[in-house]
This record gives sequence, structure tokens and C-alpha cells, in this order.
Amino acid sequence: MHGWLPDQLLFLRGTTTFLNKVKLNLCGDARQACFPLLSILGELDELGPLRGPMKRLIQLFGFLGVVLGAFGLILIAAGIVRFIQRSQVIEGSPYASEAFYGFSFVSALFDLVLVYVGFLLWRIDDRGLRVANVLFPAELLYWILTPTIQLFLLMSKTERTAQIGHSMASAGGIGDIGLTPQLVTAFPLVGLIVLNLAYRKLKAAHRT
Repeated sequence: MHGWLPDQLLFLRGTTTFLNKVKLNLCGDARQACFPLLSILGELDELGPLRGPMKRLIQLFGFLGVVLGAFGLILIAAGIVRFIQRSQVIEGSPYASEAFYGFSFVSALFDLVLVYVGFLLWRIDDRGLRVANVLFPAELLYWILTPTIQLFLLMSKTERTAQIGHSMASAGGIGDIGLTPQLVTAFPLVGLIVLNLAYRKLKAAHRT
């Protein structure tokens, strides 16, 4: 009986060693087979819980940018058609046509860039934020400077300068109609703040 125990212990030790080797090999194969999935899951974990909400918030502003920009372009086209149909010289505003087409061109340019920004934001492209950080301040500056310039021109004692001011004032409403959706919703100001905060949190989630 006592002679049997050492043989049995040796057998059990050998079996245990063999099973451990098999287990290590199986675990190694499993890790190798699942490495791509584990890598993806690891990347998702590294992004943190803020990744999903921040991505959706950025994409929401991208979608709104495309909608507002496209709607603004439609309004510009409709405004041009209406202006051509009712084309007439406004008393005291001999440069109304030039002012109208100038305003329409600037509005269309802003709307086209906004649509482009919207597509970039939808793709969570960093270029979207960079372009938005140029576009939105430019729009805000445009809205501040335009009436200021008009006021100075209207106050001018020179007849021609005053006429230019009157022309800008008479054409500004319909000429800038393409920017009305953004102005009503304060989209440039809100977007400038929210997008920068969202991208900052998203990058912080990447680093953690």
C-alpha cells in the first residue's frame, strides 16, 4: 500500500503538468484568435463612457449644419428669383441691386461652407472643427460689422456715400435671407461653444 502511493503521486504530478501545458497552449491560441476583437474592445474602453454621447452630439451639429446650410441656399435662390421679378430702382437706393447680389454672394458662401462643415462633423473629422472655428466667428463678425458699416454710411454727409448706405439697408433683409435660419437659431454661437467643448471631452476620453 505504502509502495503504491509514490507511484500514484508521480502519475498525478505528471498528469497535472501535462494538463497545465495544454491549458496554456489553448489559452494562447484563444488569445491569438480573439486578438482583433480584444483590441477593438480595448480601444472602446479607452475612449471612456463619454465617447458615445460626444460623438452623437458632434454628429447632431453636423446634421443641423447640413440642414441649415441647404435651407439657406434654397432661400437665397428663391430670394434672387423674387428680386429679379420685382427689379426696380428704389428711390434713394440706386445701388440696391449691387448690394443685394453682394449680400447674396456672401450668404451663399457661408451656407456652402456650413454644408461642408456639416459633412465633416458627421464623420467626426477634426477638420470640421477647424473650419467651424473660422466660419462661425466670421459669420458673427459679419452680422456685427454689416449694420455698423451701414450706420456710418447713412450718417455720412456725402450724398453718394449715404446712397450706398441706403442701398445696403434696403437690400440687406432679402440679401441676407440665406443666413436667417442660422441667425434665428443662434447656430454659429451655440455651435462654436458646444463643438469645442465636445471635441475637447472626446480627446480627453481618448487619452484616458
